[in-house]
Amino acid sequence: MFEPKPAGLTFEQAAAVPKSGSLAMQSVRDEGRVKVLINGAGGAVGTFAVQLAEAYEADVTGVDAAEKLDMLRSIGVDRVLDYAQEDFMRSGERYDVILDVAGNHPRPAIKRATRRHLIVRN
Repeated sequence: MFEPKPAGLTFEQAAAVPKSGSLAMQSVRDEGRVKVLINGAGGAVGTFAVQLAEAYEADVTGVDAAEKLDMLRSIGVDRVLDYAQEDFMRSGERYDVILDVAGNHPRPAIKRATRRHLIVRN
């Protein structure tokens, strides 16, 4: 089934939607019912990942800019973090899965914040 491109999107933006959904699905489909952190939760891949993780009943923490936190709550994020105010890697909290969409932390550091060392990068 084909749908027309929404008038408010460029062709490039519309073309990115299936890729964003695919990346998000790969990240959470086999790891649902776990504690998931999504770094960059307010972007295209992140919002897909949030909704998929919620559908799989995961406990979701979303990290993004302050202006996106209300939107993240509205789509089901259980806990939101403003990356400018709180560094998830320094909290001592550990996650089963970290989806690092933002890619702004070194992999070895993120690995220490995971229980099973499952890190997915965009």
